[in-house]
Amino acid sequence: KEELVRAGRAHAALVFDEDDLAQGWCQYGSPEELGLKHHREYAKNPPPRARWRIACIFVDKGHRGRGVARAGLEGALAQIAAAGGGLVEAISEVTAGREAQGRFLFSATAELFEQYGFTRGRQVGKHAWIVSREIDLVPSWTPCFWSAEISCQIGWADGLPPSTTSSCPSSARKWTNPPAP
Repeated sequence: KEELVRAGRAHAALVFDEDDLAQGWCQYGSPEELGLKHHREYAKNPPPRARWRIACIFVDKGHRGRGVARAGLEGALAQIAAAGGGLVEAISEVTAGREAQGRFLFSATAELFEQYGFTRGRQVGKHAWIVSREIDLVPSWTPCFWSAEISCQIGWADGLPPSTTSSCPSSARKWTNPPAP
């Protein structure tokens, strides 16, 4: 995934560990770039057209439960804001009140998205929901700050050299200057 992002063939916020190894990512792009699980049900009554889609949030098994998915989602939303913002959608699983298997959480949980202001639109699978949120434009090269409960590096690799990656060892405070659209 890191090679695809650095080559400009995919959009993702990459999450690195203390050894500078990618341990997770949040992939995003236009609906034309990224397919979608539950497409048949989605197409029956599609929501308003989104400018962006979050299709995959991956966390290495050894780093799960440490805020990597949260950091990846925050990074993707910051990059989307820097690229002009707009309506963002994902299809995510509701896990409240049940034990969900990791293989079904390809784009994290609906509850995580809701913590970031996404709202559920329509159910498209047994536990799958379309979630969406409007993201405002953030002027390019404006630092973005937030915190997470992990000690890692966040790599904003869409066209940026590795030297722009910020280390966040103890306070887990991260920043980025995303590229202009």
